[in-house]
Amino acid sequence: MTREMALKIIEDEKLTNYHFFDGKGISSDEIVILKKDGKWIVYATDERACMVTNSDFVYDNEEEALESFVFRLRAMNASIRRRYSEYHVSEVSEVSEADRKKIMKQRIERSYGKAVE
Repeated sequence: MTREMALKIIEDEKLTNYHFFDGKGISSDEIVILKKDGKWIVYATDERACMVTNSDFVYDNEEEALESFVFRLRAMNASIRRRYSEYHVSEVSEVSEADRKKIMKQRIERSYGKAVE
């Protein structure tokens, strides 16, 4: 897979929550792909934009890294869409950042049984 193919898949499937080799800051709940010291690294971030423990995979070539990145990004987006369907939202793109945070807060409160600041 090439970068162009990966970007076409992201566009065609309206995938969100990713960091793709660029210089922007890495955000929370993303799948990240980057190149460092001649290796390609793919990993997930948590709600604090930190790398999820044991989520990082290192590849010797870009093609394998991109395939892993797209696979993991699709899985994350499917999970997000399932979560949002609980709140009767048809498309992830319909959810504002404020609403996204509100939904995540409600999910955490349900999981832990207490209010979150």
